[in-house]
Amino acid sequence: MKRFIFHFIKSKTYNSTLLILLSLTASASFAVDIPHSEWTYTPFNDSVASSNHSDNSTFQNKTFQNNKKNSDYIVIADTINISDNSMILGDVFGTRFQLGADSKIYGNVDASNGCSLRAKSHITGNLRYGDPCNSETGATAASTKQVSLTKPSVIAPDIVFGDSAKAINISKSETLPPGEYGSLNAKKRAKIKFSSGSYKFQSIHTDPNVLLSFDLTAGPITIDVASDVDFGNKSQFAINGGNPSEITWNIAGKSIKIGTDGLYFGTVFAPNASVNIESRTHLVGSIYANKLTVAPKSTISREPRAEEISHSEEHFGPFFESNTFHYRSVLPTTAKSVEMYVYAKDSKVKVNGKQSTKVDLDASSTTVRIEIFRDKITGFPAEAFSSNYVFNFEKNDVYRIYWNPQSPCSQGCDGVTPATAIGDFNAVLETAQKTGREINIISGTWNVANNFSEGAVPWKVGFELVGYTGDIWQLKSENDIPLIDLGKTQYIEIEGRSPRSLRGLRIANGFNKANGGAIFSQSQKLTIKNVIFSDSKSNAEGGAIFATDSLNLENIRFSGNSALGDGGAVAANSETKMLNVVYTGNKSAKNGGAVKLAGSGVYIGNAIFHDNRTVAKGGAIINEANKLDIWNSTFYANIAKAANPAISGKSNGSIGNSIFWKNFTPSCEPGKCANEVIEGFSATHSSFSRPYGGSHNFAGDPKFIDEKKPEGSNNFMSYEAGINLAPDSPLRKAGKKDNKMPKADVMGSERDNTELALGAYGILNLSASELFIGELDDDGKVVPAKPMIPLMDTIPTAWFRSYLANSLLARAIKVKVMKHSKTKVDSAKVRFTLIKKDRTPYNFKSVDIMFYRNGEENGKYVFQTMTDSLGKPVLFSKTEENIGNYEDAVILCIKDGSDRFRYQILEY
Repeated sequence: MKRFIFHFIKSKTYNSTLLILLSLTASASFAVDIPHSEWTYTPFNDSVASSNHSDNSTFQNKTFQNNKKNSDYIVIADTINISDNSMILGDVFGTRFQLGADSKIYGNVDASNGCSLRAKSHITGNLRYGDPCNSETGATAASTKQVSLTKPSVIAPDIVFGDSAKAINISKSETLPPGEYGSLNAKKRAKIKFSSGSYKFQSIHTDPNVLLSFDLTAGPITIDVASDVDFGNKSQFAINGGNPSEITWNIAGKSIKIGTDGLYFGTVFAPNASVNIESRTHLVGSIYANKLTVAPKSTISREPRAEEISHSEEHFGPFFESNTFHYRSVLPTTAKSVEMYVYAKDSKVKVNGKQSTKVDLDASSTTVRIEIFRDKITGFPAEAFSSNYVFNFEKNDVYRIYWNPQSPCSQGCDGVTPATAIGDFNAVLETAQKTGREINIISGTWNVANNFSEGAVPWKVGFELVGYTGDIWQLKSENDIPLIDLGKTQYIEIEGRSPRSLRGLRIANGFNKANGGAIFSQSQKLTIKNVIFSDSKSNAEGGAIFATDSLNLENIRFSGNSALGDGGAVAANSETKMLNVVYTGNKSAKNGGAVKLAGSGVYIGNAIFHDNRTVAKGGAIINEANKLDIWNSTFYANIAKAANPAISGKSNGSIGNSIFWKNFTPSCEPGKCANEVIEGFSATHSSFSRPYGGSHNFAGDPKFIDEKKPEGSNNFMSYEAGINLAPDSPLRKAGKKDNKMPKADVMGSERDNTELALGAYGILNLSASELFIGELDDDGKVVPAKPMIPLMDTIPTAWFRSYLANSLLARAIKVKVMKHSKTKVDSAKVRFTLIKKDRTPYNFKSVDIMFYRNGEENGKYVFQTMTDSLGKPVLFSKTEENIGNYEDAVILCIKDGSDRFRYQILEY
């Protein structure tokens, strides 16, 4: 084996990221002599027409860094010489840049150390330059700006090639499988076929009129060449099942010649090479070289790229990168459809050939093709105007990778089960990248400082992290939720515009010098559910969360967060919905001790605001939104030093079924401060510390359970919380039924429409309802039977009891119970007592019967005395001496047709 090694200098520009992927952020340093030019020029800024003309003096003593990625450019070289009547479709970076007469760049140009534009040349985008640019008459750019620019770096791998040379004779065809070869020589009219995979050559030479075809249906093709490349005139490339940029050329040689009148595809990495594109030739792809010369009437272009693609299930691998075209997602078998989110600037999009972005997942595997296409420009090849991204969806029971940073697993740790959870962060990322499965952090603490330096922790498009899968109100201990510890030096940056979500996590100790102490998001929609935020800080707005677009919060607690700007916990700047949220002990150095709201409509339901503080206005909320509706919420002991210790700002919207008590400013005694809420809200059926306008409102003490311990024993997450209403509170039945009212309370229990309590907590009623007697069907469900109650005069013997228990006269009893954490159990003990028509009990014993949970009906749990595997039948007798719970059956007594059963749940 022969080996050729690239020497390169790694870029220090980028931190590590959540991605394990091919990066283009490192390169060689080049020193190139520029040939003497006999052109005569005038200074660029004296002659070039620009829509944003800038005087050089404006940029004195200023430095502007180049923050563009490699993939933003289609050409990068130390020296670029574009001859007359040529065109480039895309952005260009040249240390030294020359653009010929009547040539056009459809994009932006960065020239770090000198540039020259000949007559009537045109740049449709922006021209940024390090040294003053020269130009001839009629040269134009959309805008010009002198800045300090840094040449992007290019990475290239080591190249290992084989000893076996390949020669294809005149007019012959050959299919080359991926592998290592020596030199490749193709005579005229030869045809060579490549397929998905990796190729390595010592050198490549073709005669004129050679056809190279590339089958990309199984994935990209990479071709490494250790020495020079020479494509003869009128040669052609052809592709099948992919995009031009999915062909990658890594070339270590110093010379690349691309002949005249040809069509070529691929991304060319040649950091040491001089690349010559001859006349009337087209390259669709990109070039990263030492020196690039483009002869007259030639073009360089690249197919359109999506800025971002994601889908409603969020996770896939590899994580999204615009120059990666194939992705895989493993979804649960219950998945019925996905919504594709595609962002492509100045382009049109079709999903499986349709305008609709929803895809049904009827089969176990589904392929989704996303076509990006844009308007054609005369002179460029057709391949420059469309591209295809492919997502392969597979439904599988194994759709998660289990991760535990403190995993006890020592061998066989593949992440398929919680017991084999992966412990290493990089290993779990690599597995997600390869498999397209969702990462489930099941327990433990992720100290992000172990994987990232200070600053942003990038939450890449395609990366989804799921933690605890239940509701936080059902927790016995917060330690049951995995913790992301940001170490007081870092914050999570949600990248991209796609809708994103976080579920079942604790996120603590975040810090951001800018907005968003724990999370900064520009996502189109950010949904956060069952997450606890604590002790994070922003030096600007949003101590825990800063969201520029739609924000949806459900089952969230914020405690101990702070901001030097507005919004001690949250700064929401667009449409926002908050349901079942607790804000306690958050602080702002400006306005909104807990929350700053801005943008369009905001809805808040079942919220608790306690002990939030601000030095200005709005101890709990500063509202700048167009409309704010607050229903069934509790505001207690919030403080604002200036005004409105509960809500300040705009008062457009409604307040209903809510409680405000002892929110104050230091100049007022607790409970007596005027303007607790800024005047103007349409308030109804709510209680305030002092009278507030509206209808059916109350003023004064709401009578909480225990104001001295407002959080109760479980951080507000139980009905025993001190700020729940006491049994003798007049507000327990003072609420109004309204379509803005949350159907369930903050604990997840359905509200009783006959007794609507004010505040976040409803009235807990876990009694059974809808008793039904019938027989058991083949599926173990209780169904109607005739007669409903077969009543025996007496059941005299054990044999007769056993006979009836196995006969058509045996019955089962079903009851329905409200869904709640306390009722989400396998069984319950119920006491049955026979009562007379006047509701007085008979003077004989009650019977305790076990019921077993057997599914749900109409949003309630179903419990039965017997299922297909548990319990025993129920028999009915007129003889009270038969009553009892026996080994083979339960016997209940009925004396009269007007009798009724009283049933009491003893324990769940």
